Amino acid sequence: MIHTVSAVTKNCLKDFLLMRETLQQHHDPEFYVAVDDYCYDYLHQNFKNVKCFKLIKTEGADHVSPDEQQRKDFIDIIKAKFIVAKEVLSKNNFIFWCDVDHIFFNPLDKKTLQFLDEKKIDAALTPHHSDGFADEKTVGYYNCGFALISSLNFLNTWSDLFDRHEELGVYFEQKPLELTTQFYNVMTLSINYNLGWWKFLGPNGQHRWNSVRLGPDKLTIFELPLINFHFHFFKDNKHSFDQEAFRNAVRDVFQKRGSAGDELISYFIERLGNEDI
Repeated sequence: MIHTVSAVTKNCLKDFLLMRETLQQHHDPEFYVAVDDYCYDYLHQNFKNVKCFKLIKTEGADHVSPDEQQRKDFIDIIKAKFIVAKEVLSKNNFIFWCDVDHIFFNPLDKKTLQFLDEKKIDAALTPHHSDGFADEKTVGYYNCGFALISSLNFLNTWSDLFDRHEELGVYFEQKPLELTTQFYNVMTLSINYNLGWWKFLGPNGQHRWNSVRLGPDKLTIFELPLINFHFHFFKDNKHSFDQEAFRNAVRDVFQKRGSAGDELISYFIERLGNEDI
């Protein structure tokens, strides 16, 4: 079982539901989510594998916004996520710290999950691989939207550094995550994990995109199973990438690949798109 921790607000509820549905296609997850009032009413006791923690008071948070209140709200959401994560990890062998805006196409590697379950590693993380698009010396080497963590000490160190990120002059929770890795045993996952939109905007972006292969019952990048895309399918994009191209690529996978459950996911996407939630 994968104990998955996230934070869900009204404006990203549809993305969470899609993330949940696609992860369930490959694993047996339990979801522990910090939520606002709206999502608590929608999710609580309505989904058998979702446990809600009503800790969020806003839905307008954005750490890249020039608005100071939105940045403060973002910090509060991350703090709520840490509260949930610490409680869940204290009772289980490992957690999957996962943003809501992931779409899964293939299962996580069994050996990696075994290492975490047996606590042979403290965490498994994914580099940004931003290819020069972002200044990783500032924003951090690892992406904090996808982190598998087995060590409560690791989580506490990351949380403590995040609480002091303004005092330390480092970037929100991402640079603290990189700093935390200096003290623990961390596995770095390959580029086929956590395919964020930013990985396709640098000089090698087109080459990376061209390396994606869709075939009968498979989806790969650089001949490795493409585990997941990381972008908001439903929530409107505020970043400089072609969100509609990503949406069309996702639709193509679930309509053409032919793997078990793909047809159901394709239907689920269209149904969610028509729902007023």
